[in-house]
This record gives sequence, C-alpha cells and structure tokens, in this order.
Amino acid sequence: MNILNGIKILDFSRLLPGSMATKQLMQMGAEVIKIEHPNKPELTRLIPPFEDGISVSYLMVNKGKEVRQIQYETEEGRNEIYELVKKVNVLIETFRPGTMQKLGLDYKALKSINPKIIYVSCTSYGQSGPYAHLAGHDLNFMAYSGLLANNVNADGNITMSSYQVADLYGGTEQIINSVLLGIIQRTKTEKGDWFDISITEAALPMNALLAPPVWCNEKAQAFDVLTGKLPHYTYYKCKDGKFVVLAGLEDKFWQNLCTKLGREDWKSENLMTLIYRQDIRQELIDF
Repeated sequence: MNILNGIKILDFSRLLPGSMATKQLMQMGAEVIKIEHPNKPELTRLIPPFEDGISVSYLMVNKGKEVRQIQYETEEGRNEIYELVKKVNVLIETFRPGTMQKLGLDYKALKSINPKIIYVSCTSYGQSGPYAHLAGHDLNFMAYSGLLANNVNADGNITMSSYQVADLYGGTEQIINSVLLGIIQRTKTEKGDWFDISITEAALPMNALLAPPVWCNEKAQAFDVLTGKLPHYTYYKCKDGKFVVLAGLEDKFWQNLCTKLGREDWKSENLMTLIYRQDIRQELIDF
C-alpha cells in the first residue's frame, strides 16, 4: 500500500508510540527520517536480544527508516533540522511540553520555515493542565484513564496487561490519525497545522462500555461481561497446562455450546442471569 508515496516525515519520537506510528506510516509509502541524538541513544537500542549487534526491539519499529544523528540543541544541529524541515511534510515529536520550544523547533518556529508542515505532538497528558509536565508510561496512562481499574478478572483483582494498551491506542493510532487528517485538511487549506495528542485523554474512549453507569449517575463498576464471570465468555485452563477460550457471547452460540456439552438444562439461561451462575463456570473449570 503506497497511498503516502511522496510524503516525508521527520521523526523525533522515542520509544514505542511514535516509532510504531512512523513505522506504519512508512508501510503506507511515506519516507521517514528518524532523528536521534548522538549522546542520548534510543532506549530500545539497549534492549536484548540483538541481531548483528542491533536490538531486535529497535529494528522492529525502526528498520527501513533513514536515521540521522544530530545534536539538535547546538546551532549547527538546529540549522541542519531547519534545512530538513524545508523538505518534509510532517514532523512528529514525543517530548514533554515546552522541550521543542526551548530547542527552537516548536510548531510556531517551524511553520515560518514551512507553512504547510503537519506538526504532531504526542505527550503523556497534553500540552496544558496540572499533569502536563509529568513523565509517564503506559501503566500511568491506563491508571489515570480508568482502564487499569476496570481491567479486573473474575475474582475482582486488577490484571496488568503485558502489552502497551494506552501507548498503542492513545498514542500510535492517534498519531497516525492526526497525520492522515492533516494531509486531508492541507489539500483544502494549503496550510499545515499542529495536532496535540494526550495519550491519557485519547485512551478514555476505550472505557465506552463502562460509561453508561456514570451517565446515569450510578456507581461505575467493571463491565461484568468482560471480566471472565460469564461462563461462555472467558478462558479455561486445560489439564495439559494450555488454555481454551470460549467467546460465544450471543444466545445462539450459547445454545450450541449447551447442546455440544449435553447440558440442555443450561439453555434457559440468558446473558444477564449467566453472570450469576458461577456454578456453571465452576463445572466448566472442572470439565
């Protein structure tokens, strides 16, 4: 897919959200120039395992990009960036608010060089507000957005995700959306724009199924359908140590399961009453 052929992106991002976004944009045909500081190496470069001396984690999201080592806080480095800005269409950065301004590389400064540049800033909590200047990682974003508190198992205990939910949805996907929207907008206005992404705020829509109780001024609780309490929408550990998943949420699938298991007596149960039938869940655990 080469829909972004001819689009050049200057990538100032570090770690996963921005790097994954520019990787995916590159797969759409964009050309990506990744800027790295010679004295402040990308953290993923240090993560094992290594292939030919290069971190596989780093390669996963950066292979194929043109990498330039630029000491951008110096006048010489800044001028080098200015020359690149004249030639690119998009700039993506993931520094804390105010950092790019101190470097003379903020949107206001760069749009005077390239009025059509699409500038995307992706931060933990946005450009303003009480948390704006705080550092953060995926676990913080999940906690502040409510995702972590609602990520509970059938026993009511919080379960930590082994992958970066907020980083990827609140960060990576929103960066991609911003770039694509910026390109569409520019075809109409002939001007660039600045997109301000807060990973925490962008992760909030992932609570969509949990919002109705809040809307109705009721106590917000984890959506039981997704916690594993439903006997037919959960996982079970098998005797060989592996797991089997049941995700037959709709009634017709539940009916089919009951027939296969020879438990016609379970068929009368519906979605809501099954939540309270932990005896059925226990029987399936012991199956």
